[in-house]
Amino acid sequence: MKCPVCKTSDLNASSLDQNLSCRHCGNCGGNWIQSFEYWKWRDQNKGNLPENILAPEDLPANLPDPKTGTLKAKFCPECSSILIRYKVGHGVSFAIDQCGNCGGVWFDKDEWESLKGRNLHDDVYTIFTAPWQSKVRTQESLRTQEEIYIKKFGEEGFEEIQRMKEWIEAHPRKQEIIAYLMQTTRQ
Repeated sequence: MKCPVCKTSDLNASSLDQNLSCRHCGNCGGNWIQSFEYWKWRDQNKGNLPENILAPEDLPANLPDPKTGTLKAKFCPECSSILIRYKVGHGVSFAIDQCGNCGGVWFDKDEWESLKGRNLHDDVYTIFTAPWQSKVRTQESLRTQEEIYIKKFGEEGFEEIQRMKEWIEAHPRKQEIIAYLMQTTRQ
């Protein structure tokens, strides 16, 4: 098998986790996990770990930046199909690649460790689902909207708006407050 990133480097048998066989590229540090190997490992490690929320400073610093990296098509080392990129979300900035034909998964260097640090490694296949990807798009949209409002109102102004919003949301007469604000701001 050849590395889908380096194209010419061989993928060598290795272990990514206890009882999880993979094929490792010694050149770029990426790892290929065959679908059946992941499911075998998953069955041995029953139980779903709760997600860990890490602060940005706790995330590995050497992960590729998706905004500056050049994206080139990656091909499955098993069946030569194009790998499909899926954004991880949940505060993780990278995407992982899956073969839509054989189901194998490619992890660039340190991506598995990052997912493991968040306890998302035992849920890798849920990342490829439509509900997960829909939630990722919604989160990205909300983050983009927040960035727009921060530019409009400044950081301090946005924080004050957020504080007021939380107060209104928790108030028992929320609807009346909103009606009042709508009425008085139109005048």
